[in-house]
Amino acid sequence: MKYITTNGYCPECELKGKKTELFLNSGDIFECPKSRLQLVKCAANMAVILRWRGKGELRKTVTKGTDYLKGLILTRAKDEPMTIISERTAFHDKEELAEYISEIIE
Repeated sequence: MKYITTNGYCPECELKGKKTELFLNSGDIFECPKSRLQLVKCAANMAVILRWRGKGELRKTVTKGTDYLKGLILTRAKDEPMTIISERTAFHDKEELAEYISEIIE
């Protein structure tokens, strides 16, 4: 099965044809400085796109997403506590990814 993977750049910006690198924020979550989209590495091969945007509070010590997030399968966060993140929660195409991102809380 085909999955969408991350390369350390913001998936939302990439959908718009732009390359914006993700950086670690003060909460130890990778965040896009432009869209404030947040990603968390959750397993050896997966990264979750959180359902809320960051505050733009990036760390002073730069940690780049391109150094830590390459090749990870992008997955959605689930509303239910204790939901297992797996390939069943992964994105399979750009339309599915775009729809999920459009529902992220500011």
